[in-house]
Amino acid sequence: MSKFNKVLFSIFLSFKIGMVFSQQTDNNLSIAPNPFTEKATIHFYIDKTDTISLNVYNILGVKVKTIYESEVLQSGPYENIILGESLEEGVYVVKLEIGSKSIAAKFIKISSVTTGLLNTDSKNELLVFPNPTSDLLQLPLKGPKTVVLTDLNGGIVKSFKTNQTVISLNELKSGEYILTVMNDAGQIWASQKIVKI
Repeated sequence: MSKFNKVLFSIFLSFKIGMVFSQQTDNNLSIAPNPFTEKATIHFYIDKTDTISLNVYNILGVKVKTIYESEVLQSGPYENIILGESLEEGVYVVKLEIGSKSIAAKFIKISSVTTGLLNTDSKNELLVFPNPTSDLLQLPLKGPKTVVLTDLNGGIVKSFKTNQTVISLNELKSGEYILTVMNDAGQIWASQKIVKI
């Protein structure tokens, strides 16, 4: 990928961070589970025999894994497994190119998902309160951060950058979510299950 394309891809990703993403695109590309710890499966469907490329990029637009590169595949469904041990914690984009058409989906690799209140003596553990909450949630991490909330099916329902230690969840429906907090480099600080009442 040329330097110019990397810059364009990084700009594209920057605009997408903070926007609501769904786990499944309108064009038959999905990743499940999302976020994931050990492995995730990329699902896609090809309507007709065509030349495809399927690559994984980190948040900076650097290609970290090639699954298919200009290969001719028959029409039908395909599944490819990504092993968590091959990726660092962070946000990634899967880009599927079918002929001249390009489809992308975002996913998150985390080290573990925890529930409830956590011991703050350990690295990558987060103590948010109150949990459950009806609206405001306290994040005891100061400084710039990206907050990603996913439903339990892996769909990203809210993603935004903030310097605040209090966030509002008033627009979310009641239910259980996974809260993931990342630094500016896309590295995950912590993940925790939260309940919105």
